Amino acid sequence: MDGNRRFAKEFGLSTTEGHIKGKEKLEEVMEWCLELGVKILTVYAFSTENLDREPPEVEYLMKLFEDNFRRLATDERIHKYHIRLTVIGQRELLPSGCRKAIEVAEEAPRCTLLLLQHRHRLRKQAGDHPGDQADSRGGEGRQDGGGGD
Repeated sequence: MDGNRRFAKEFGLSTTEGHIKGKEKLEEVMEWCLELGVKILTVYAFSTENLDREPPEVEYLMKLFEDNFRRLATDERIHKYHIRLTVIGQRELLPSGCRKAIEVAEEAPRCTLLLLQHRHRLRKQAGDHPGDQADSRGGEGRQDGGGGD
């Protein structure tokens, strides 16, 4: 993600608006990746050199990152498509709120997977798994020998 400030300047927008447009474009790229079946997307979003920018801009970017990592943690697409987020780099240079938001976003898909595995085990124990004797509706179970969920 490079050029948000240049984009803003070219179109008469504020730097902040340029960063917002960059975030929106990243959202669009992520949607394209889902549509096209792209399995891995690497986003280079912040360089240590960017820490030398004016403090208000850096603070704004950190808040933008934090807010969006927290939003990603509950994003339906992350859970529906089992998307794993991994943030690499020198996290210790980021504010604590941003680091915590990253941890939440990275952990969210793992929690969903664990929940799905737990539900599967509970269904199996309750006899609500295809091929078991009875389902949760109190019926006789499947007569066709099983099948998929």
